[in-house]
Amino acid sequence: MDNPDSHIEIKLGIPEELRHQAAIICYEGFCSQMELLVGSQQKGIALLEQSLDLELALMALRQGRLVGFVGLQYENRPFFRFKRSHFTQELGFLRGLLVYLLFNLFATQILPQEMFINVIVVDTSVRGKGIGTSLCSLFLRLPSKINFMP
Repeated sequence: MDNPDSHIEIKLGIPEELRHQAAIICYEGFCSQMELLVGSQQKGIALLEQSLDLELALMALRQGRLVGFVGLQYENRPFFRFKRSHFTQELGFLRGLLVYLLFNLFATQILPQEMFINVIVVDTSVRGKGIGTSLCSLFLRLPSKINFMP
C-alpha cells in the first residue's frame, strides 16, 4: 500500500449495487469447494448473490471498487442466508436439497451478544496488499453493539 492510488476505504455494509461483485469475490475465494458442490461458477455466484446479507459486512473499497469484505454473524443474524428454494431452483430438487443441507451443516451458532466472522475474502487481483489485515483490524475495533438495519 505504498502507492498513493492504493488507498483502501473501509465501510460498514455493502451497497445493493455491489451485490453481484461481492458474490464474485466470495466465489473466487472458495471456488474449489463451491465448484465441487454446485458444479459451475455461474450457479455458485447465483447462489451466493441470493444469500448475502449485505448489511452485515465490512467492505474494502479501492478507487471506488469493491476489493474485499468481512461477512459477520451478529445477534444470531447470519451473513449467509441460504434458502432451500434457491438451491433446488439452481441445482434441481435432490442435489439442491443435499447441497443446502451440507451448507447448513457448518452454520455457526453463537450467543446473541456475540459477533462472529462468517467469511473474509479479498479480490484475487489485490491479495497480499494488506486489505485482509485492514478489514480484520477494523473488525477488532468495532463497538460491542452495532445497529444494523433489520
